Amino acid sequence: MKNEFVINLTWRLTGAALLMIASAFLAVRTHSYARCNESRDIMIGNYDGKAEIISHDTGELSRMISYDDRFVYVRREAFEEFLEKNHGEGEIWIVFGGFYKLPGLAGAAEACIYERGLRDKIVRIPYESIMDNWYFELLKLL
Repeated sequence: MKNEFVINLTWRLTGAALLMIASAFLAVRTHSYARCNESRDIMIGNYDGKAEIISHDTGELSRMISYDDRFVYVRREAFEEFLEKNHGEGEIWIVFGGFYKLPGLAGAAEACIYERGLRDKIVRIPYESIMDNWYFELLKLL
C-alpha cells in the first residue's frame, strides 16, 4: 500500500511539474519579441566632420519621406525647410526601414544620401537594399 501511495504521488508530482514547465514556456513565448521585427522608423543624420542625428521617427518625417524596395521619395521643398530649421548641413543621410532583434539591440536599416540642389518636386533616390545580403538573412534567423 505504501509503494502504491509513493508511485501515485510521484505521477501526480511529475504531472504538476510538466504542467508548470509547459505554462512557463507558453508565458515566455507569448510575451517575447519575435526573432525579427520589422522597423518602419525613419532617421535623418548629417556628417559635417562628425556624425550627428538631426531627427528620429517623427510624424513630420513620415509626411516628407516615403520608400519602397528600390527608391526613397522625398518631398524636396518640405525637406529643405526641415533641414534649414534643424541646422542640417554637410552630408545628409536618410536611414529607414530594416529590422531589429530587440529594441536598441542588433538590427539593420537601409540608408541613402540626400543631395541638395535638385529641383524636382519629389526627389527619387535609388538605393540598393542590404536586406538581400546573406549576412542579414542569417542575423534574422538567430
